[in-house]
Amino acid sequence: MLLTTKLQYTTADINKMKNESEGYVWLAVDVKRHIMVAGDEHFRKLKQVLFGERCRSGDIWGAGINLESGEIDYRSPVNRKLVPSHPTIDMPEDMEARVEREVRYFFGNLANA
Repeated sequence: MLLTTKLQYTTADINKMKNESEGYVWLAVDVKRHIMVAGDEHFRKLKQVLFGERCRSGDIWGAGINLESGEIDYRSPVNRKLVPSHPTIDMPEDMEARVEREVRYFFGNLANA
C-alpha cells in the first residue's frame, strides 16, 4: 500500500492506512516540493515513487508515524549519504523541524480518524 499526495490525507486515507499497516507507516517527503508518499513498503520504494514525481534526492527525507498516537520517528535511512558529517540514520536536527511541519500538515486529519 502506497498513498502519494500533495494535499492533506483524508480521514478515509488515514483509516485505510491504519487498516492495512497495523497502525504504523513509513513516510518519504520532498520538503521542497511538498509531496509525500506513505505506506508499509521499504524506504527505497517510497523514494522511487517520489523520483517518479521528479523530486530530487537531496530534498527527500524519510520518517515513520504511529497512526494511533501521532508520534513521529525521525530515523531516516533515505539521505544518510548526502549528509557526510552525519552518517547515521538519525535525521539531522535542522531537518527534523522541516519534516515535522510537513508530516503535521499531511496528517492534519489524524485526530479525526
